[in-house]
Amino acid sequence: MSTSPSHPIDLAPLSRDRPRQGGVAVHLRTLATHSGENAQESQRGYLSDGSSPNPLVLSDSPNPKWFRSAHGEGTSDVQRDVGNRDTHQNTVSLAGWHKRLEHALETLNALQSDLRLSRQTDPAAQVFRLVATNNSSWPNNASDASTQPAPSHNLVVLDSSFNPPTLAHQRLVSLAQRAFPPSSLPLSYLLLLATSNMDKQITGASLADRLVMMERTAERLAELDGHIVGVACTSAGRFLEKAQVIRRYLGGGDWRAHFLLGWDTVVRFFDEKYYPGGVEGGAMTQGIDAFFSHSTLIIADRPHPTKVATDASSSDLLADYVETLPHPLRKYFDSDKGWIRMLPGWETEVAGQSEGSAGWRYADMSSTRARELLAKVGWIEGEENLSEIESRELAVSMDTGVAAWVRERKIYVT
Repeated sequence: MSTSPSHPIDLAPLSRDRPRQGGVAVHLRTLATHSGENAQESQRGYLSDGSSPNPLVLSDSPNPKWFRSAHGEGTSDVQRDVGNRDTHQNTVSLAGWHKRLEHALETLNALQSDLRLSRQTDPAAQVFRLVATNNSSWPNNASDASTQPAPSHNLVVLDSSFNPPTLAHQRLVSLAQRAFPPSSLPLSYLLLLATSNMDKQITGASLADRLVMMERTAERLAELDGHIVGVACTSAGRFLEKAQVIRRYLGGGDWRAHFLLGWDTVVRFFDEKYYPGGVEGGAMTQGIDAFFSHSTLIIADRPHPTKVATDASSSDLLADYVETLPHPLRKYFDSDKGWIRMLPGWETEVAGQSEGSAGWRYADMSSTRARELLAKVGWIEGEENLSEIESRELAVSMDTGVAAWVRERKIYVT
């Protein structure tokens, strides 16, 4: 499938002014960083002439990107949703989305250029690029310490394939603060896409299309919850490496990354096959020790296979799993350490409830199911292959803008 935009790209100049509340143009910094020694940093600055950086060269100027607010000043990319989170507009404008696609392609090319350059001196190097954010001060989450709470240094990271992003992804990030005490708030957020996956081939949506859809998810999080959200991509495939490149980007210090994971990902995190030498050689525990020195895991559990969905059943599933692990790995689940914890109430979160309908649990939503439904959507005007119940399921699990982009690009056509 081609990832070239079908419309001409017009990169408008960016103002250097600080973005106003409600959002118009927001400047971005992009920084190449890797897990080896002597990470190289590209200079920070803004493009003032509207020109596009060369995507094949590590440029001294960052790539421009911005979110347009769905209300207030400026032109809206997508008309503002009305009603609650489960109600979406019927008409979606994709104006500006092809510009986002062009920027995503440039950023992915720049990431590969960064990787080639970094590996000239460190063959194990991994790189990271910030694609977009709704606030130029990201990840700092308080702009005025005299009137706002002091900035926390807690970054919530949702690392996923986003193929495609669903409203479960969005809801998961919205609820992440449940896992933190009030003293740890406010939080900053990052949606992260790995360009190489340890277990999955790149099929379905292209990486560039995924970044476009991730920007929409971040945009909605900013609008609905007021979150400061970044969208980024990385060459790192393992969580140990992802934590390293994120920490280098943040500049170290007091920052801690908190990774939101589904249950299947937690199982992979502790699978010996991803750690050369395994448990016996000590390399696995050494690497995981380094990870937990500045990072934690927050588990958003899928329903227990034999128990009714409750927080207690989540704890039972975790306890059952820990019993299967080699003894050296069990220490990481010590509740007193706080390295791994469950996200309270995730199993019982429901979307699309109405009279006569129990709705759909967010924990049951998946990108796999979304792809199945989207593949059945009629791509010819008047053609519709979804049943009524499937149409309702798709409506409560997919953002309208994301669904419109999938249709525009015919991403999951079979």
